[in-house]
Amino acid sequence: MKVPSRADCFKILKELEVPQNIVDHSIIVNRVAVFLADKLESSGVRVNKKAVDRASLLHDMAKYESILHGGRHGDMAFEILRRKGYPGLGLLVKKHAISSIQDEKLKLRTWEEKVVYYSDKRAMRHKVVNLSERVAYLKKKCGANKRHLKKIEDAVPLMKKIEKEIFDKIRMKPQDLLKLNKKLKVRK
Repeated sequence: MKVPSRADCFKILKELEVPQNIVDHSIIVNRVAVFLADKLESSGVRVNKKAVDRASLLHDMAKYESILHGGRHGDMAFEILRRKGYPGLGLLVKKHAISSIQDEKLKLRTWEEKVVYYSDKRAMRHKVVNLSERVAYLKKKCGANKRHLKKIEDAVPLMKKIEKEIFDKIRMKPQDLLKLNKKLKVRK
């Protein structure tokens, strides 16, 4: 899979005028994703760490644009990355959206997809949180939008299944990720 350099990822975020709070969140997601990819690799699992690294940095690259103008930020990011010559990375980024695990066409099949998806569900603002805390935050954010709330609620068992799959392989407990907060240095 062709991927941009890390420096180019940050150039893309700057070019798209991604707000600092979204960049900060993406950095936390990246730290979690790279940590999990390293642990999986140490456990004998083959994982494309460069793809995980770059996708986790760019997963919300179109979030601000979608807030301003509507649309699904995963789909928008896919199109941007496809046009830049990174269609495989674009698909990996697209699959981080909550509802992707409920869509048979977007079903998470690879370790890279699972790690990027799950890492996003463990990062909130400037820190790593438990899955339940992130889900509660997402539910609160969607407010009275019952359709979106239902998507979140329906995705929770699948999120937990991915969590179990990852942590069974790396022989850690999900709460152990919270220790990453001591190492994180993100602008607040």
